[in-house]
Amino acid sequence: MLHRLILISLIIICCTVTEIHANEIAYLTPPQSPLPQGEGKSGNIAVFPTSLTGEGTGEHGFSPEFILEDATRLYKDGKLNEALEIFRFLADNRQKINNPEIAGISLLMAGQITDELGLEGAVLYFQQVSSVYPLIADYALFRSAESVERKDNPAEAAKLYKSVYDSYPDSGLQKKALLRASKNYLTAGNINEARAGFKTFLDVYPKDTAVPEALYNIGMSYLREGKESDAQDFFRKIWVYHPVSREARLVKTMVHLPLTADDVYRRGTSYYDAGYHEEAIGEYKRVLLQKRGISKTEKKEANFKIGMSYFRLRMSSEAEEKLEHFLTKYPYDKKAPEALYWLGRTYLRPGKEGAFITSSIGFLKQFKKDERYPEVLFRLGNIFAEMDDIENAFLYLDRVIREYPLNSYASDSLWKKGWILYKTGNPDGALQIFNRIIDYPGEHAYKAHAIYWRAKVLGKSGDYEAMDKGMCGLCSDYGKSFYCLFSRYYRDVACLSPV
Repeated sequence: MLHRLILISLIIICCTVTEIHANEIAYLTPPQSPLPQGEGKSGNIAVFPTSLTGEGTGEHGFSPEFILEDATRLYKDGKLNEALEIFRFLADNRQKINNPEIAGISLLMAGQITDELGLEGAVLYFQQVSSVYPLIADYALFRSAESVERKDNPAEAAKLYKSVYDSYPDSGLQKKALLRASKNYLTAGNINEARAGFKTFLDVYPKDTAVPEALYNIGMSYLREGKESDAQDFFRKIWVYHPVSREARLVKTMVHLPLTADDVYRRGTSYYDAGYHEEAIGEYKRVLLQKRGISKTEKKEANFKIGMSYFRLRMSSEAEEKLEHFLTKYPYDKKAPEALYWLGRTYLRPGKEGAFITSSIGFLKQFKKDERYPEVLFRLGNIFAEMDDIENAFLYLDRVIREYPLNSYASDSLWKKGWILYKTGNPDGALQIFNRIIDYPGEHAYKAHAIYWRAKVLGKSGDYEAMDKGMCGLCSDYGKSFYCLFSRYYRDVACLSPV
């Protein structure tokens, strides 16, 4: 178990996660430091402690596991020469140790450090890993490819990377190995192999963040052959589908414009999906100016997304205008519930309370099965409370509590109702709600709130003992909550320490 943890630790040190995928790991090469002449070779490999063979534990309890742990510590501390000596010792004496896992880790790390120090022989260590400890053979082969690549041998590096991809289908390095192999084939001038690799990457990983890079390299491979038209196909794909990528900036002066109306729409959608709403608005407005080459569905989507883009940019007046226009023009469209919901959200600003109430009531009448129904009820209750219309506020809050008891907005509504009662001078009513929240079985999002304000109500009624008990209970159960910290800061309550 100890050396398994060491293996994980070393891989974390030597590797970096390139994307948020469960198995996507790639090796990280730390800064190189030169090895002084005469160092780097073990002078005591022949001196082999009997403890390593299991014939004893040694005077100080040494064992292969402890020696491996010591080498790992040295490596983490940046003492590469000392760590290399120990890893070499373990690797060179692996038959006597008779532990494939320790031997495999030692070979891998001996190669890793040898490569970091700029010494010859790293690849020889990496190559031996597969026969000794196959579990990490893919990592060793990948590191071997990286070492060869750094020595300006792209043809050989490409073969090694391709071998990782072909030989280890379950490896977390598959994606990176395929991309690296293709790039090295291209560098080596093997255009057909490079292009085939990049196209395989696009087929296997169509949603990956490296797709623009693959498209760009395919385009450049065609340019090398003088096939301008073929290159343009891939450059346009970058320009249309990946407008915010680094490669889009690279092809800006190479891509042939203007785009078709359909491509302008898709470019706008690419901006929209990437969260670049200002740029999306510009492209969609260009779409709406087109007389031909664009479908009614695409124009309808462009209208909707312009409104949504303005909303995301917090340009409420513009969003309101565009969403109202959409609903006027497409009142029965499948996006009408979404448009009406977001239109209501644009009305949540001073002076638009009446418009919000009207749009929200319209939403409730038309879209009773929409998943946002309880939220709209809650927001209506909120807006009526802000307008001091307590009767209507409770009407909508009670509907949420009654009709959607398991929805998170039911918790919000119950708390809101108790808070309104407290603020409007109805402590008894507020106390009932706070008690209901406190007595709720299991966790409740507002339990700490309720305990604090219940204690406040009790304090105002003169029951200071109950108030102090409530405050102490609050800090006992919710010691890290804002309300506990708040009560400790403003109230000097002496609580008994829990036994």
